[in-house]
Amino acid sequence: MSFLTIILFFLVGLSFIYLIDKSLDLLLLVGLSFPVGVAVMSAVLFFNDTVLNVSLQPLSFLITTIALTILFFGIAIKKQGMPHISKEGLNVPSLNFGAIFFFTVMAYVFYWLFQKAVFWPTTSYDSIAGYDFLAKVIASEGVFNNSIFETEHDLAGRRFLYPPMMPITFSIAYMFEYSPKVITMLFYGCTLISFFAFTRKHSGAFGAALFTFFLAIVPEYAAMAALTLTNVPQVLFTMAGIILLFEWLNNQEISKFYLASFLISMGIWLRTEGIIFAAAGFIFILFDFIKNKNFKPAIIYSILIIIPFLSWELYVEYALSLSDKKQPFQYALFWDYNKISMILSKVYKITLSTQYYGYTVIIFFIGVLINVKTKIYSQKELLLTIIGAWVLYLIIFYQIDNFNEGKLVGNYIRAGYKRGLFNFFPLMLYYVATVEPINSFFKKYLS
Repeated sequence: MSFLTIILFFLVGLSFIYLIDKSLDLLLLVGLSFPVGVAVMSAVLFFNDTVLNVSLQPLSFLITTIALTILFFGIAIKKQGMPHISKEGLNVPSLNFGAIFFFTVMAYVFYWLFQKAVFWPTTSYDSIAGYDFLAKVIASEGVFNNSIFETEHDLAGRRFLYPPMMPITFSIAYMFEYSPKVITMLFYGCTLISFFAFTRKHSGAFGAALFTFFLAIVPEYAAMAALTLTNVPQVLFTMAGIILLFEWLNNQEISKFYLASFLISMGIWLRTEGIIFAAAGFIFILFDFIKNKNFKPAIIYSILIIIPFLSWELYVEYALSLSDKKQPFQYALFWDYNKISMILSKVYKITLSTQYYGYTVIIFFIGVLINVKTKIYSQKELLLTIIGAWVLYLIIFYQIDNFNEGKLVGNYIRAGYKRGLFNFFPLMLYYVATVEPINSFFKKYLS
């Protein structure tokens, strides 16, 4: 039954993507369909539970997934005709021995991570005291707003303020009696497949395989893929959304814009901090407006990212009544030199830590220097987006209120910031792989 649920997630995602964008190559469809299916189903099941009072049960999941798959494919075929998928992404003859070598190593890494994931029980405190615990109760009681949130129990804390995508998805795993770690491992694998598909368009098979390998072996990221945490799944939505926005800016395919906007909005539906990357995505919207003088993309993008954010905030406030559990936050900007100095010193050590991230950040800096040194300045919109998101990310930590220095360093920078950086790594590596000097090198000598 576990395999059936994964296939159903995949089919819902595949049919939804085809409804929006029928131009994606086959490999990218393989990478994005499962995560998109998870996003769509979590939103629909949440709506069914909270608005229609349909219980979150195995039968309702099966009926809903099958019905949505038929509906999405039916509308898409009626509108666009039968699917015609480009096979460019699986052009095996173009793969060289170098690319095959890196694929083999990544498959080996994935295999052992998967073994670790399914062998060990859930041990992460954030999971045990948060979304994994919530998922088990959802599976048991069939509703999201369950006994955890009853005031006499007083079990709900800040870890229950995360948006509902992963608790609902993990609950499906528990309903069908398999480990939710399978879900996070599939997100890890889908991220690697999607990243390779995006990068191959620019750097060829070897270059894409090399940079995908760099992403796969980021130590902290790979380790967290075997846990039931939400940081690893969010990486896919951030990466795919931002890269598709970048592609839309360059080729003006409106279907890419719609899919990108959906993926970024679902990143917010997974973790509220996704609003940071949604805000940074406005850089692409700004460049498009300067070029085309068109307000429509900005309006559509704003609506799509506001809906999941407001929906969850209002639900927390009025349905769960957990507003008192929220982290105190200073909305007005202020100046505190000591706080800034402390944050930056810790951020510096963590960001450049080879123990956590290998040489990923160093590779990114080298790519930026090469781009500047050659005076080509390609991919400037993507670079500005990465820098903009990182600055906003630091501002969020700076504005958090009501904690002492020890708590800031221990609980927020060394945990939240450390894992949040995962979102930046695919974008950093994609930037390096696609800047003109490096891109040309791979195409000329290693394609």
